[in-house]
Amino acid sequence: MIDRLTWLHVSDFHFRSSGDSFSQDVACRALMEDAAVRAEEHGPFCFVLVSGDIAFSGQPAEYERAAEFMSALAEHLSIEPRRFFLVPGNHDVDRELHAYSPIGARQVLRSQQAVDQALSDPARMADLADRQRAYRAFVQGFTDGQERTETPDGLGWVAAVELEPLTVAVAGLNSAWMCGTDGEEKSLLIGERQVISALEIVRGVDPQLVIAMAHHPLEWLTDWDQTSCRNRLLGTAHFLHRGHLHTADVSTAPQRKCVLVAAGSAHASRFHPNSYNVVSVDLAAGASSVHEYTYRVQDGVFEEAPAIVTPCELGGKIPGTGEELSGAIAAVAPQAAQYAGYMAALLLRQKEEIPMVIDSTVTFVTPTMACDSDPDQVVPATAFLALRNLLRIHRADVPLGERVAEHAEAMQHFAAWLEKRAQLDEACRARVSEVSTGPAGDDAGASAPHTVALLRELAACEDWQLLEPQARRALGGSNAALAKLSTRMLAQALMRSDEGPKRQQAAVLAEQLVTDQAAGEEDYLLAAAAFEVNGEPDRSVALTGEAITRWPGSTRLISHARDLMTRTGDDSLRDAIEHAATGVTHE
Repeated sequence: MIDRLTWLHVSDFHFRSSGDSFSQDVACRALMEDAAVRAEEHGPFCFVLVSGDIAFSGQPAEYERAAEFMSALAEHLSIEPRRFFLVPGNHDVDRELHAYSPIGARQVLRSQQAVDQALSDPARMADLADRQRAYRAFVQGFTDGQERTETPDGLGWVAAVELEPLTVAVAGLNSAWMCGTDGEEKSLLIGERQVISALEIVRGVDPQLVIAMAHHPLEWLTDWDQTSCRNRLLGTAHFLHRGHLHTADVSTAPQRKCVLVAAGSAHASRFHPNSYNVVSVDLAAGASSVHEYTYRVQDGVFEEAPAIVTPCELGGKIPGTGEELSGAIAAVAPQAAQYAGYMAALLLRQKEEIPMVIDSTVTFVTPTMACDSDPDQVVPATAFLALRNLLRIHRADVPLGERVAEHAEAMQHFAAWLEKRAQLDEACRARVSEVSTGPAGDDAGASAPHTVALLRELAACEDWQLLEPQARRALGGSNAALAKLSTRMLAQALMRSDEGPKRQQAAVLAEQLVTDQAAGEEDYLLAAAAFEVNGEPDRSVALTGEAITRWPGSTRLISHARDLMTRTGDDSLRDAIEHAATGVTHE
């Protein structure tokens, strides 16, 4: 069974059809040879991601050179071309073709609704799409035989990579369809409709791992498109790859599972610190690592930067019920029988806390908090929790008992670890011995009662300085309910900070809360307050008005709206308040 998944990420080749190719040949040959060495180090690459700017100006002759190199790279790495996944960049647009179409489109596509309408009819997009004609012909020819499903707008696609028994969905998004002029930062579009369509295809694939890719940083999209695309992608994908800025970067955050991976340029010039990435997922350890290799110009070799390691939990479900999993654990590790129900509940995320010895006292905390406190103490617990991945990816015909039996040693070590803590504290023994497993719920208090109590106590005491690190720790690796509570608490703490960047982060977190379909009145009040202290009163007013429309009978919202009008001098909420007072809601 596969236990490690590794892929190569390259971007921004800028192949030209004329001029001296010496610089490009030297840089690309060095990359190809070094990548082969890294494949030996990390295990063979399962596929290659190319995140745009393959050509320099979107001309057919440039793609002929690209095809020569890509074919050589595929042969050198022993990877079939159909395992190369590509998206277009701004240099893959023929700017001489329909030159005025992006200028005109930009005048019309000024809202998500307008973009939705445009993407509903590919005929309207014909001129814009035609400018990537040579790019599409190259991809079709080079990746011949690649099975991918296109989004209805013809912009994006999804490919299912079957690595028995693991299924990976690779979603390619076109962020370059509006490119064609200078100064395009903050004016580009992916289109939420393209993202929604791609993610619907992903759900149909039912993958354990989701990898998305686009050429541009999300920050280059218009504000409204950036917000909607970011929320959908970062809530679903495990990785989001990009290029464009010619600088490698890796961004992680505890409140989201998605790792943002930017590749540097494969070739900006022979004298540029060109770079590429290798990403590896260790399924047994439940962790991913991103390795960046940068070209050292003076001696023509690549050197490695320190790897960025983050948790990586696969999608999908562990088969069977909680009782069946508990029974399987007790059968393969008899000494764990007393704790089998608790262990099953942890694997199924019905419980989120483990016992830690802190200052000679047994305290229940989330695994992230435990690792931050004493990583050496929690090695058996970390190894046990990593089994979530391995139990999810077995073939369907392997019975649950056999899956569990393969990991009996980790089960036994964790049971012994629990026993030591139970010997120190009878209350701990009672908690880890008397667990009845049932369906996973959305109650953070049930899965992590000690953590929830701690966060709420700190908020009640207005100890914002201590609440911030505790809420950050609670975010990592938590279930949905605990993640939402931790996000609320972290936003509350950050908005009280004297530091501008922290108040800005509070607004970002609060925005995530209100974009959730299950957002409540409390979320809107928090978001309105966060944006106000961040110096964005217009956004605060807009959120308050939206909340009053949803909950017209809320006296708290009406009171907040009146206070907000007094503080900001903005009386645009008056209408919403009057409608709420009469019980009339807006459409």
